[in-house]
Amino acid sequence: MFLLFLISAVSAATLNGDIVSPRDPNEKRYWEQRKTTKVILDNGEKFAYPDANGHFKFFGVEDGTHIVEVYDAMYHFNPVLVEVSGSIITAQDGVPTALRQERVPYPLRFTAERRIHYFETREGFSIASIFLNPMVLIAVVMIGLTFCMPKMKLDPEQMKEMKEMQKTMNTGWLGSLMQPPQGLS
Repeated sequence: MFLLFLISAVSAATLNGDIVSPRDPNEKRYWEQRKTTKVILDNGEKFAYPDANGHFKFFGVEDGTHIVEVYDAMYHFNPVLVEVSGSIITAQDGVPTALRQERVPYPLRFTAERRIHYFETREGFSIASIFLNPMVLIAVVMIGLTFCMPKMKLDPEQMKEMKEMQKTMNTGWLGSLMQPPQGLS
C-alpha cells in the first residue's frame, strides 16, 4: 500500500501560477486581491485561494489534461488547458481562437481580461426622450388638428353639399337613431 502511495506521489506534479492585475490602467485602481478570488482545477475537483501576492499552488496533480479556471466576483479570467505528463507541464489557452490554441507560458499567469458589469448604467435625462415618446407625439398631432381644422376654408359649393348630406342623414332611419327620443320629459 505504501509503495502504491509512493508511486502515485512520484507521478503527481505540482501546478503553480500567479494572478496579476488587469491590463487596463483605468481598472488597476480598482484591483485588489480579494478573498473571494478562487482558482479551480477540473471544475471544482481541487481548488486553491491565492495568497496576498497572487500566488497559488496545486499539489498532487495527476498526469492528464486539466482545465484551470479563476473565479472572481468582479473580473473575468480566461481558462487555461494544462497537460501534465510526469514533471513536464504544458499549457494552452482554454479559449481557442482561429482554429488553433495559443501556448501559455508556465508557471501560469492569469490576467484579468475585463471587469464584469452586472447592471446597466442608467440613461440620463434628455428633452428629446420626452418629445419622442409616442403618447406625446399623438397628443401633439391631436392638438394640432384641433386648432388647424376650423381654420381650413371650404368653398361655398362644398359647404352646400355637406349641408345637404346632413339633411338626408337626418331624414332616413339613420337620422332617427341620431335624434334624441321625444316625449320622455
